[in-house]
Amino acid sequence: MHKALVLGSRGFVNYTYRPTSQGTWKEIGTIGKEFAAMAPVLLTAPGSEQVDVLPYDNGVYAIIKRKGDTRYLIIVNQSLTPKRSDFLLSGMPPVTRVAPLFATQAELLETQPQGLTVALPPQSTAAYQLTCKTE
Repeated sequence: MHKALVLGSRGFVNYTYRPTSQGTWKEIGTIGKEFAAMAPVLLTAPGSEQVDVLPYDNGVYAIIKRKGDTRYLIIVNQSLTPKRSDFLLSGMPPVTRVAPLFATQAELLETQPQGLTVALPPQSTAAYQLTCKTE
């Protein structure tokens, strides 16, 4: 579901044909709570902020969303292997602080004014609140 969100989906429906494990339902509940908490941010129109993921086409996707003066970086690693990726941020002031949200387990390796380097576990998501220099 996170990949669909990062790629621009505006709505989701959960459905399973047959009963599934308790773990799956627990995860769906967790995702639902995260999306509910982020709903005001997720529903904002795209802004001038952009994120480029390097290396390109390695199974890692990201989006920047903005609500007021606060930006949020949402990252998905759909790969079956860990990934170290650089996220180059443009169209926004320099980043001064990065705070992980929810159960983000990705290791933030480096923060620069216009980007981040993150080590992502296999098939994982990460969400960060970005504080930027006052415009």
